[in-house]
Amino acid sequence: MRPINILDLNNAQQDVTHIAEIATSAQATAVDRLGQRKRTISGVVADAALSAETKAGAAMAAIQGVITDATFAVEAAASASMASIGYQPPVAYGAGISITARTQTVSYAGQVFGPNLADIPFTTSGTFESTKFRLISGVTAADLAAASGAALVGNGGESVKESLDALQLPDYAALRAYKGPRKSVYVTGVLGTVEASGIAGTFVLKGQGAPASADNGGTVIVGASGRIWKRVIDNSLSADWFGASTSASASTNIAAIQAAIKDAHAKGGMTVTLSGGDYEINDTILLYSGVRLKGQGLRVTKIKLANGANIDMLQLNPVAHTVRGTCAVEGLVFDGNLANNTKGGIYLNCNLASYINPLILIEDVEVRNASPVTGSTLYGAVVIEGGERNGRARNFQIYNCLNAVGLWHNGSDWVFHELYAGNNGSGTVAAVGGQYYSMIFGPGQNNLISNAYLGGNLNGDPFGAVTGFDQVWIRSARNNRFVNFNIDTSGRSGVVFGKQEGFPDPTGNTFVGGQISNSSATLNNGYPAVNFGAFGGNGNIFSAVDLYNSMWPNKPSHAVKDVSGAGENLLIGCNFDTNWATGVDGRWSGSSMKITGCVGFAGGKAFAPTLVASGGGVASYNNQTGWCIKENGMAHFHAYLNVAGHTGNGTMKIGSLPFTARNTPALFAAVTIGYVTNLTVPVNSVLMARILPSTNEIELYTVSTASGLANATPLALDTAFQIQLSGSYPV
Repeated sequence: MRPINILDLNNAQQDVTHIAEIATSAQATAVDRLGQRKRTISGVVADAALSAETKAGAAMAAIQGVITDATFAVEAAASASMASIGYQPPVAYGAGISITARTQTVSYAGQVFGPNLADIPFTTSGTFESTKFRLISGVTAADLAAASGAALVGNGGESVKESLDALQLPDYAALRAYKGPRKSVYVTGVLGTVEASGIAGTFVLKGQGAPASADNGGTVIVGASGRIWKRVIDNSLSADWFGASTSASASTNIAAIQAAIKDAHAKGGMTVTLSGGDYEINDTILLYSGVRLKGQGLRVTKIKLANGANIDMLQLNPVAHTVRGTCAVEGLVFDGNLANNTKGGIYLNCNLASYINPLILIEDVEVRNASPVTGSTLYGAVVIEGGERNGRARNFQIYNCLNAVGLWHNGSDWVFHELYAGNNGSGTVAAVGGQYYSMIFGPGQNNLISNAYLGGNLNGDPFGAVTGFDQVWIRSARNNRFVNFNIDTSGRSGVVFGKQEGFPDPTGNTFVGGQISNSSATLNNGYPAVNFGAFGGNGNIFSAVDLYNSMWPNKPSHAVKDVSGAGENLLIGCNFDTNWATGVDGRWSGSSMKITGCVGFAGGKAFAPTLVASGGGVASYNNQTGWCIKENGMAHFHAYLNVAGHTGNGTMKIGSLPFTARNTPALFAAVTIGYVTNLTVPVNSVLMARILPSTNEIELYTVSTASGLANATPLALDTAFQIQLSGSYPV
């Protein structure tokens, strides 16, 4: 039957009004709600054609009809109301009615009754059994408040308040002990005056008997009689649900965080959150693929290594992963507690066979006071090790890791944006060959580093300068790009190129739009801003880079340096703004550098020219001065030689040019003789000079004015003379 509505009630009210009108109206007729005209009592009385008895009978019949209509309307409305709250329409009480459900009702003596739950089932006898029925319209507030009052409205075993309100329990222990009928329970996390709101949440009964999943103390609680309660969750889990808190012990926290990560991985990959505050741990957090470990923001949520733990704070889990998805760390500070630990950093080993995640994300993460990692032989506070894997790091800060390289990265295909590494590697423990770096790159490839600040400061500034330590080591790395960077060193070289055993020289690395400053500080020997070393590789490019204050006064340093063995590297449009360069003999040195379009490049390589005799012997000098720069594949030099004597014989050449001429057969580079004295030149001959291909020597020769170059003759050795030469030649 349909539920009662407002129309039914209006109809009943109109019928009652019509009855009153029939009885009291002075009119002879009245119209009912259906539009039918009915005789009133006054009309009946006025009808002279009828006898008094006939009139009374007609009046009573009219009244009875109206009453019957109203009664039917009220009964229909009552039946609809009862049906709307779950009861069946009442049937007239009599013998033989089978009562099998608590929703059945009977009508007796003008009232509606329902069966008592305890007496079901039974069959009516014919004499109304008042002990087996209850008056539905007569239920009292006391009846509903009783422990079994819910049975009066369709539920059993609890009070109406418990039925209408969500049942609340204080903690997991109370949930495990609960045996009531509720299928949904809210755990408040408050027990007496002690609040542990981190565990608060709604749990739903999912089964009973042998547990389909074990009690994990966070999202699955197995209670009395094997009841399985599962937490209602959205897209994230909280480590606090598993017992982690800023007041918990280090062992409790690491167990809770690990349990949450494991559960998130088992659910197909989810975010695991930590609240604000400091969480102390004494073991390694093992991160699965598909799981994002997320704090409340940089310097809001901190994970700190306990005293004496000497273990890595974070690693990728070596156990087989079952979910392929992004592995991420976000909004966290990792504090290695350097004062009380000698080991412990962050180690991401992408070479693990178990690791099936295509992408690692690091966002808004700070690593401070960390020590060298325990999971790798690479001596870094943060070590990213692995082959062809993709990774992304944004706003990644590493500082005050005094006894380790800040970041040691030999992975490939990573993007670092807003990378800060400062005040690292300034301790006393020997690191890489007794040297420290803010960052080591290689032998990975195809990495991009943008908006990076690399440096350090012994005085406490996290992004200042460290005295005495190189900052960036390009270690057999290939095709990496540094864009918009600032390398602040104050002590040693800003960028050093080198080779890892078993790997090729560093090649194709590009530095664009940055600054390398304060590179030679107070060390006695000085160090270049960029040092290609003996394994400088080929095709490494510095473009639009400011080499600012890159030399210390009166120290034999260079802004850029390569040595014998380095390949051909290129500087384009760089700014040699060496404000400290007073008295420095050169701004770069080496034999393979190409320099083009550089600002402030006023000098180059100093060298000492020598006198070479074809018959051997030893020369003595009053002065040997040489200066050379190389740009766009050409060497430009100026040399002055004052020879005091020579013990040899034969012909002579001027040797020891800093670069070997390119091998261009039959093409000789002419040299200009600007000044000469005390050299013997044959009569009717002209003294000339040239550089032969594939040599670094200037050949002096004479040409007869009569026969020209066809009769060029090498100049005989002269034991005491002065000569000044200048020229350019391809290298």
